[in-house]
Amino acid sequence: MPPLMGLSLMAKPSELSSRQTTEAVLALLRREEPDARIARAFENSDQTLYRWRDDFPATAGGTR
Repeated sequence: MPPLMGLSLMAKPSELSSRQTTEAVLALLRREEPDARIARAFENSDQTLYRWRDDFPATAGGTR
């Protein structure tokens, strides 16, 4: 099988607003649902949700 030529391995940027991202992180921090369920509800992966959480203090006052 040939290598994946011409395919980008970079993730697509999120289409969520900063407010939606904040809502997802707050739900994660409050442990409202299992992590995977929160990620699915916001149509992103668990890894993306964790990255948002890790970046959260820096982005909490972001643009709307």
